[in-house]
Amino acid sequence: MCLVVGGFALSAHSAGAGTGAGSLAVSVAGADPTGRIAAGDAHTCAIATTGRIWCWGDNDAGKLGDPGFAGVDSLVPRLSAALPGGRVANTIAAGRNHTCVLANDGTVWCWGENALGQLGIAAASASTPTQVVLGQGVLTLGAGGNTTCAELADGTARCWGSNTAGQWGDGTTSGVAAPGSHGTVTGVRATPGAGEFSAAGFSAGLIHVCATAAAGTVWCWGQATNGRLGSSSVSNALTPRGTAALGAGTAVQVASGHEHSCAVMSGGALACWGRNDRGQIGRDPVAVPDSGAPTAVAGLAAVRAAGGAKFTCVATTAGAARCFGLDNTGQLGDGAGDSSGATPRAVSGITGTVVDVVAGSAHACAVTDTGSVWCWGYNATGQLGANTSDTSMVAVAVGGLAVNPSTTTTTTTTIRSPAGAPESTTTSSTSSSTVARAGGGTTSTVAVVSGSPASTATEKGILTVRLGRSLTAARLAGAVGMAIPRRSQGTMRISISTGRRTCVFEGSSIRGARRGSCTVAVLLRPVRGRSILRTLTVRVR
Repeated sequence: MCLVVGGFALSAHSAGAGTGAGSLAVSVAGADPTGRIAAGDAHTCAIATTGRIWCWGDNDAGKLGDPGFAGVDSLVPRLSAALPGGRVANTIAAGRNHTCVLANDGTVWCWGENALGQLGIAAASASTPTQVVLGQGVLTLGAGGNTTCAELADGTARCWGSNTAGQWGDGTTSGVAAPGSHGTVTGVRATPGAGEFSAAGFSAGLIHVCATAAAGTVWCWGQATNGRLGSSSVSNALTPRGTAALGAGTAVQVASGHEHSCAVMSGGALACWGRNDRGQIGRDPVAVPDSGAPTAVAGLAAVRAAGGAKFTCVATTAGAARCFGLDNTGQLGDGAGDSSGATPRAVSGITGTVVDVVAGSAHACAVTDTGSVWCWGYNATGQLGANTSDTSMVAVAVGGLAVNPSTTTTTTTTIRSPAGAPESTTTSSTSSSTVARAGGGTTSTVAVVSGSPASTATEKGILTVRLGRSLTAARLAGAVGMAIPRRSQGTMRISISTGRRTCVFEGSSIRGARRGSCTVAVLLRPVRGRSILRTLTVRVR
């Protein structure tokens, strides 16, 4: 059995409805909204609680995903075209001029500019979400610069888009990719061997890519100048290269700016490396203009990080947003403006507890625990979503109306453990938009990750565990109607999709680390037949 901390989630949402610009206050899932918002160079997109996508800011090449609003920037959120087939978006990622989402059936959909193949489709650009054909389901998704990467259900990874310095990680370079071309990243495997790793999340800069590994290490590839690969080597890496030591703990997230990267460690430390001409890695730029040695940023305890062109922002363990680096257009959000520096500063104007941050070229946004979105910095094309093109030195709220949550249906079902133990009662909650009846039971959409269309299976369960106690892999598998296979039968991969501060791995079990809830994904890969992916919620009391 392979247990991997992943970054994917499959959940059902109502498709919802929208009426266009100005009708929405962007509010994302409040329980664990990480991965629900993304910032490009000059545009921003978010997944609302309905599962629909809203975008604002620069709209060149259809970056807002609304074909009826082509070529016109928007100062307020606009509803993007719906994903076909009743799909809803689970996570979202953005490069400089493109956006991609991972849908609830494991498919990937992209839109925006495609001059360098960053959409992974055969078109010059797309103003509506268009499917990337990858042949099987996707588990994690990341983007940055002109490159997009995804981890596939078989444990391998593919990147597409610009490959001028080896951003595909497959040992090759090319100037402009052929339409729909993908590079299979060398050394990413579900069961890694020596010199290999299993990806848990991607982040890309202008000309480099980094990924966290399930083991808590960080690997980078692409252009090596300024130490942006976390190494003293100045030669480009055409295949993944492990970074230098990150310090205490293990990496739980990596965030790449244009020419630098940072890793959030399990203990809250933030280790940064790469170009530092404006203090974007948290060190004195006069003394350290760049560094290939990951070094902890003093005075920070982070849960999430985001890299902009020449600045970095974090969501702290205290629930605030803090930024450091270049501040010529208010991207540090403390109200000062044009006072760049390596010392983290508190972002002003946010109401609520910050749980996630994202950064564009010169603007940034934060998400609070209630699902509200706040943005600050450069705003010439409306990328702050505040119905103005004025730059803001402090955070401003996006939108003005609440988003109605999905309608849910709760049911109780009986699941028999695979070992023939007594029956246990499990409660499940699914969105009414995808509820189906099969033999009298409630089912929710899950992904069949062999490249086949989505199918229905046993509903997502809810397990409860006491704080500090653990759930075994067998218990987790049983809750979704599966059993851990023998090696001759196949493999099972269990990962934490959302709520990674609430639930943590402890050997082959998941322990409740803090009160709240997390989503756990169980992927069964049989030796013969189709792989099946199912999810459940773990509540920690």
